Amino acid sequence: MEEEIRGATLPNNTTTTTNNNSNSSSNISISNATTRKLSYLSSVESNITILSGIFPFSSQITSSLSSSSSSFDNIMTDHSKVCRYCLSDDEISEWLAPCKCIGTMKWVHLSCFEQWLSFAPYSMKYSCAICSYVYRRQWKLKPYKNWHWPQFHLRITDLLGIYFDITLTYRIYRYFPRCLDNRVTFFLYASYLLLWKLVVLSRMRLNFYSNIVYDIITSICSSKVLDAL
Repeated sequence: MEEEIRGATLPNNTTTTTNNNSNSSSNISISNATTRKLSYLSSVESNITILSGIFPFSSQITSSLSSSSSSFDNIMTDHSKVCRYCLSDDEISEWLAPCKCIGTMKWVHLSCFEQWLSFAPYSMKYSCAICSYVYRRQWKLKPYKNWHWPQFHLRITDLLGIYFDITLTYRIYRYFPRCLDNRVTFFLYASYLLLWKLVVLSRMRLNFYSNIVYDIITSICSSKVLDAL
């Protein structure tokens, strides 16, 4: 009988033990889940704190954007003019917009522009090399005390070129009456004309002599480039 009773009561004990184990495991799982949830929430909170320091929300965003835009407008208003030659925004001389270029190529200092014109090729002294706008100039005769000798800046090769051009032009003028005397003089004169056209009338030589004429004129006259219309 005792064995039967023990056998009968044994399943109840095992059932109770099983229930206790299941309850304890469920409690452990709940506690683990709670711990994970708390750690997740703390991490999210810390991330939100970090992001709030980087990206201000609501009114802070509007105020910061408005302040930054106003400061940017002030910068653009104060420092929108940059000289294309010296790359400076300081007002070292009068500002000038001599051509139709826009952006950073629009503004120049008058002193920088005049210094550049003194060394620029002839084709760039009267028109912009970028937009091809012809500069507006105002010519004025200098007082007599301000007249000076032209500064040609000629080299030995330039002097030899001038001598060659003058000699060739003189020969063409001198031998013109006799160019039709015979066949030899005709072909000789034709060769002089061809050489004169290829050398003296070339674009490079014309620009060279135009620079000389410009230097002569500017020695007694002053020119001022005006703003482009």
